[in-house]
Amino acid sequence: MTVRNPGGVARSYLRTVGDVWQPALEGNATLVYDAELDPAMLLGDGPVTYEGAAHMAEISAFAELSRENMKVLHEAGVHPTEV
Repeated sequence: MTVRNPGGVARSYLRTVGDVWQPALEGNATLVYDAELDPAMLLGDGPVTYEGAAHMAEISAFAELSRENMKVLHEAGVHPTEV
């Protein structure tokens, strides 16, 4: 089942744990950057800098999913505020 809501798309399903079905919910987690930073910078007075890389494919996929989600919500009469 796909859950469409103003916060984004989520997916729910049942999985087997032993002899029992257990519900699971996944959604709204997108890896957008890998970054390395020196933890000592967090304690310092200066700005925190880091070296990293954006995951543009993930960012683009989430943006497309978000656009599709908003379209379906609007078609269903739900009009959340877009940020």
